[in-house]
Amino acid sequence: DHRDLHSFPTRRSSDLRDFVYVRHWEEEDGWLVTSSISIVYDKMPPNKLYVRGEQKPGIIRMRNTKDNKAELQWVLNSDIKVGRG
Repeated sequence: DHRDLHSFPTRRSSDLRDFVYVRHWEEEDGWLVTSSISIVYDKMPPNKLYVRGEQKPGIIRMRNTKDNKAELQWVLNSDIKVGRG
């Protein structure tokens, strides 16, 4: 099974944010593909010190190219709750 639960805090200028999301990853046609989305998880409730951001559905695809470089495609859709910190 290639799924996990991930939580991380971040700092946007002086505002503190955190995110809780479920992530899935797999290899597909030479690409490493990860996808993620925020969830509500009772064991990781919001913390008073942080504003809980929301990770809408997102995906990252990456692979090595023939000239030994990395190719990255990233679709990110996050609501960091600007003005609510």
